[in-house]
Amino acid sequence: MEYKRVIRFQYYQILCRKFDGKEWGKLKTFNLVELLQKLEEDGLVRKSIEFNRMLARVECFTYDKASDTWGIRLMKLRDTNIPSKVKEKEEAKVIELEPDEYIGEDVTMLYEKGSSIAMIQSNRFSLNISKIEEFLMYLNENTNVEIILQPIREEFNDKRFKKSSLKTIDISFANLGSWGSAECNRQSLATIIDPIKRLGGYVGHVTIGLGHVKEDSLNKVEAYNMISEIRSNKKFIRSAKVKVRDDDDTDVEIVDLFEDIRHEFIQFSLESRKGLEYTVAITAMIYKYRKAKEELYRLIGYNVE
Repeated sequence: MEYKRVIRFQYYQILCRKFDGKEWGKLKTFNLVELLQKLEEDGLVRKSIEFNRMLARVECFTYDKASDTWGIRLMKLRDTNIPSKVKEKEEAKVIELEPDEYIGEDVTMLYEKGSSIAMIQSNRFSLNISKIEEFLMYLNENTNVEIILQPIREEFNDKRFKKSSLKTIDISFANLGSWGSAECNRQSLATIIDPIKRLGGYVGHVTIGLGHVKEDSLNKVEAYNMISEIRSNKKFIRSAKVKVRDDDDTDVEIVDLFEDIRHEFIQFSLESRKGLEYTVAITAMIYKYRKAKEELYRLIGYNVE
């Protein structure tokens, strides 16, 4: 059976600074390719490495000549909290691991050497950004070099919602105990939250969409007003995402209204009982990155020589 999985990828620039014995120097781009090649030469690819009471490894890395990018897959390893296998009409059995076997949780990265831009998968079960930083510093084996994954941030552009086709607005509410709809800047939100409050609710989740009608967009004026109110009332909202399409030739994009780190959402079609293959993930990441590259260069002030 096939199912859909939507994964968030965030953009960072991999930087470093050196300590000269007295003070830390300025931030510069870090050469991740050089580190990866050294790991391969030392036979450390696919080898379990313990750092800061955690176990991880570099699963693989590849180079794509057409896009001049490197793909990397890291694995977080564990031998605790082991899941069970369940078979119809049989007792569940904990997955048995050999002494050198682990449960692996992957995170996939795309890296461009010249700009030092990294596109990194968000996977809450695997290595997060701070742990990736720690892992890279441990692998680099130089305590005088600090490696930093600096988020590539962008200004929130609300003007696009006035001209784009708005497909859905998805809102999760929280902390509604102090909600009051009397303020004039909450009229659109009030039409949703007031009924939740009347029912005695303090949380809620609402998705507003087009379904199967012929219209290509929600009402742009009303949707824009609601988006503005959402942005102004963050304390009542756990998450808010909008699906937009800029024109007929572009893909539908999921915009997180509270996320200022440049990011992408990619939807994958997967078969049940199978995970996301590395080559499938990297191919989709390269496609998205090539479309976003020019804007990313602008955000970090990188000029191609």
